[in-house]
Amino acid sequence: MDNIPDYLVLRLNGTSFLDRREEILSIEYNSIFTFAEFKMEACRTLRVKYDPKCRLFDKEGIETFEDDLNMLKSHDVLYLTSRGEDFDYSSVLNDYDRKDVLGEGGFGKVYHAVNRETGEDVAIKLMDISHYLTHADQIEEIYREADALQKMNHSHIISLHKAFVQRKEVILIMEYTGGGELKDRVEEMKDMDEIYARFIFQQICSAMSYCHNRGLIHRDLKLENVLFKEKGGMIIKIVDFGIAGVCKPQEKEKTDSGTLSYMPSEVLSGEKLEAGPGIDIWALGVMLYTMIYGKLPFYGDTEDEIINCIIKKKPSFKDKKTISKELKDLLIKVLNKDSDKRLSMFDLQNHKWMEMQDEEILTSIEESKLEQEQEEEKK
Repeated sequence: MDNIPDYLVLRLNGTSFLDRREEILSIEYNSIFTFAEFKMEACRTLRVKYDPKCRLFDKEGIETFEDDLNMLKSHDVLYLTSRGEDFDYSSVLNDYDRKDVLGEGGFGKVYHAVNRETGEDVAIKLMDISHYLTHADQIEEIYREADALQKMNHSHIISLHKAFVQRKEVILIMEYTGGGELKDRVEEMKDMDEIYARFIFQQICSAMSYCHNRGLIHRDLKLENVLFKEKGGMIIKIVDFGIAGVCKPQEKEKTDSGTLSYMPSEVLSGEKLEAGPGIDIWALGVMLYTMIYGKLPFYGDTEDEIINCIIKKKPSFKDKKTISKELKDLLIKVLNKDSDKRLSMFDLQNHKWMEMQDEEILTSIEESKLEQEQEEEKK
C-alpha cells in the first residue's frame, strides 16, 4: 500500500463515555503493510486479540477498506471493532472530555464536555431508554426531541450537533450554555421588574413563534427549560423538546405530559384535544407571571390542590407589587381558561405591553399605583 500516513490515531470502538479507558493510541509506520497486516498491527497496538473478522471505521461510522487507507492523512482517527461488530456510535463521545454534570432528570443526565481537538464546549445528554423499550409512545417522545432539535435554526433555541441511538441509550451532543436556568435567576431576584422580564420574555416568544410557524409544539415550557447563554447574561436559549409534538392535520392526541404547574385547564380536565399552540401560550403566561411576582399563579400543597386551582381559580393580582395595566391585561388574556379565547402567538407578540417603550411602562406603573391608592382611600 502506497502513501500510508506516518501517524494515525487508533481507538477501540465502543469505549464508554462515563467510564472511559484511555484506549487512544498512535501508531507509527516504518514499513509497508498489507491491509490484513495493518489490522493485525491495530489489534496489537490496542492490546486486543486479533480476529480476521475485525473491522475499521472512520469517525462518522463509515467502514474503512484497503483502498481507503491511501486517502488517510496524519492524525486521522480510525476505530477498531475487534470481533467484526457494527460501528458503535457512542465512540464518537471519545472526541470529548467529560466535565461536570449540568443537570439530571427525566430520561437521564446532561454533562458539560469539551471537544478534544477544537476546544469547543458542548452539552451531552445521555438518556437511558432501557425501561421504556416496551412503551412505543415513550420511545417516540425521545425520537421527537432529536428530530425536532435537528430541524431548529433559531438564535434562542439550543442547537443540536449530533444525535444517535446506541443500544439502550439516546445520545445528544448539543450547544453548551453556561448561564444557568431562568428558574434560578427568578429565585435569586425574588421578582423581576417589567422591563427586565419583558426583554427575556420577548426572546422566548420569538423562539416559540418560530416553532409554532413550523407546526411544532414544545409542550413542556417552564422556567427550568430556559437557559442563559452566559453567566450573568441576558440572552436565553430554550431547551428540552423531549415531549414536543409535531402537529398534523386532523391528528388528535392526549396531551398528558409536561409539568403540572404549567399545564392548562383543558389538559387537566382530561379532555382529548389536538395538541395546539394554546398549550404553550398558557405556559408562557405562567412563566411571565412567575417572573414578575416570584411565585406561580396557581399552586397548592398536593397535586389535587394544584389541579383544582388551575381549573377553578383566576390568577391573583392582589399583591404589594404594582404592575402596569397593560401587563395585567396580557396576563389575563394568556391565562384565559378558555383555550379558544386565549391569545394567539401573533396577538401576544403584538400586544401593547410587548411594544411599549421602557418609559411608557414606568409611567403606566405609576398610574396604576395612583389608581390603587385612590381606590383604597374610597374604602
